[in-house]
Amino acid sequence: MGLVFSHKLFDFFKDFYYATGGIAISVFEPPVRVSYYNKIFNYHNCIAYPSVNMDDVFCRAIRNSREIDNLCIKCDEHAVEKCRESGEIYIYRCHLGFYEGLIPVPVNGKCSAMIFVGQVYDCEKTDENFNAIYHKLQKIDSKVFTPAAYNYYRDYYYGKLRVMSEFRFRSMCSMLKFIADRMQNDRLVIDTEDNPDEMIKAYIEHNVGTRITAEKICSELNISRSTLYRRIKKAYGMGFNEYVNSYKIDKAASLLRESNYTVKQTALMVGYDDVNYFSRIFKQRMGISPMAYKTAHSSRSS
Repeated sequence: MGLVFSHKLFDFFKDFYYATGGIAISVFEPPVRVSYYNKIFNYHNCIAYPSVNMDDVFCRAIRNSREIDNLCIKCDEHAVEKCRESGEIYIYRCHLGFYEGLIPVPVNGKCSAMIFVGQVYDCEKTDENFNAIYHKLQKIDSKVFTPAAYNYYRDYYYGKLRVMSEFRFRSMCSMLKFIADRMQNDRLVIDTEDNPDEMIKAYIEHNVGTRITAEKICSELNISRSTLYRRIKKAYGMGFNEYVNSYKIDKAASLLRESNYTVKQTALMVGYDDVNYFSRIFKQRMGISPMAYKTAHSSRSS
């Protein structure tokens, strides 16, 4: 039990990635150990874009080398410790000279989570500069970074490595700090250490657009199925599936009242792929079909 991050952050991170021309961003709760070589992503809790299993970043591609991956792990762990100790933005050059940044996320007055952003190259992208990088990579691992692999990594360099000045990168991190400081108040991160009921509620709230199962919740929150069922029953007086469906339908009703989404769009937004099934359980809870509900509230507002 610990922190729960809202999946609204994924949409924000996706927009951030494309708005910045391809700068990776994530939020996580330490400790963390990520190995792209071994495909180990041991975040205690993490939301990232691109997702951690996507090789859509230059630095993830070069971590196909065990030696590079190990150097990156050491660099990551050192940076996390520095940020946690200071409680301030920590901007640094990695072992290959790229800029990366860690922004502390305060939760109940402690640096309990961090936003990671990077990697950024502050030089012009030229063949000469890439050759210097590739030469450094070859010195570390000549078996992976061979002459035959040169064009493969060169394509990543030109296509996936973002160029930005140090000044702009520091300014960007300062803007992210403003967001990080508001995350708890805006319920983008919730500390559930002392409140398992709040943890369960927060998980369902933040994952309302997905298919929520008892197995997923128990795995994510590290609780037993019996504990989950017991707490739902005690807190809300109903079974697990009934509570999840009631929460989703109440959310759907709000969307139908306050937006222009169609019934099908609304069903998808609350995690139902089958619009007929959605309509059936909506009517069971609300006593009226979703289309009739939307029409009734549209006529009231007009």
